[in-house]
Amino acid sequence: MRPSSTDLYKVLSVASDASPETIKLAFRKLARELHPDVAGNTDGEEQFMAIAHAYEILSDPVKRAEYDHARAVMVDMPPPTPAQSYTFAPSTAEDYPHW
Repeated sequence: MRPSSTDLYKVLSVASDASPETIKLAFRKLARELHPDVAGNTDGEEQFMAIAHAYEILSDPVKRAEYDHARAVMVDMPPPTPAQSYTFAPSTAEDYPHW
């Protein structure tokens, strides 16, 4: 499970300015609770995959910087607007004089 719209910091329950050590400790704590061999259910496996993905990104300084940049851009973006409907009139050769 690699949700693109999920905040990876929330997945690990850490602040966005958390230190690498804090991220590592949070991952290890959650991994012990949610590991499929320990949790024994499919929900635990999906949650474990989500925290593993979050840790993979947030533990790498380059990937974390890219994620933080993309996250900041997404926050500043306006919400999408509904698609507008367009009507197209049949075209003729006169509509395209350069052809």
